[in-house]
Amino acid sequence: MARLLGVGATHAYAFLLNANGLPAATSTTPYGGIRLYGAQSFTLNIPEPQRITHYGDTHVLAVDYLPPREGSTAELRVAVNDSQAIATLTGVSVADVGGADAVPLGTDRQGSEPTVGIVISQQTLNQDTGVRYWRTIVIPRARMIPVPPSLDDNPAAVTFRCALSPSRYHLWGAELDVATDGASQATIVEMHSAGRVKLLAYQGDGSTTTFDLDDDFPIVDEGSGVVWVNGTEVSATFSETNNNFTLSSAPSNGSIIVVKYEW
Repeated sequence: MARLLGVGATHAYAFLLNANGLPAATSTTPYGGIRLYGAQSFTLNIPEPQRITHYGDTHVLAVDYLPPREGSTAELRVAVNDSQAIATLTGVSVADVGGADAVPLGTDRQGSEPTVGIVISQQTLNQDTGVRYWRTIVIPRARMIPVPPSLDDNPAAVTFRCALSPSRYHLWGAELDVATDGASQATIVEMHSAGRVKLLAYQGDGSTTTFDLDDDFPIVDEGSGVVWVNGTEVSATFSETNNNFTLSSAPSNGSIIVVKYEW
């Protein structure tokens, strides 16, 4: 395990989820989520646990802890005000008003925002070697509420207030397991890697066995690739030359394929 020194925030994505909580891919073309451009910061707020003080005979007998009663939250700040991303994440539409994009805010859709998965990275250095590493935060279940930027002299930034929900499943669909993960439920998953982590999803068509990776983010380490089909890890052959991966058999029509690799 590397000891890392991190700074900044970059490459923030929100993944729309289907009814089974998997990334909502719709074809064999890679779905990489909604890019939230210009990430500036991502602040996680994890509530304090309940502290239980057992008192008697005029002194403290013991102090115990229980899990917090409040859920975890986060705040994402981005420099780019993307009307389509805001509309998608709040469940509304971008209307064309004489050539101007109009996005309704503060609507009766509040409370019905889509559940998404969040992926965001941070560059780090290995404390011992000085080699570049990457820290990636993965949120399996969340809702993101945008707060429009102020109109003032300062550089504008859009804030997304995120409500995080515990999940028994990773964003890629695998169930958390005590033997593997040490827990059966998680709100946040933190990953450390030599390369930048990329997640993509596809929908199987019953015949395709070779899937293209994102040309803008080519794989740099074939050993970093992992593939799940409907949450079950399967064997795959990755190619740096062709920037793709191949499965031994075609996933069934409608199945969701998720790949993690490093670029």
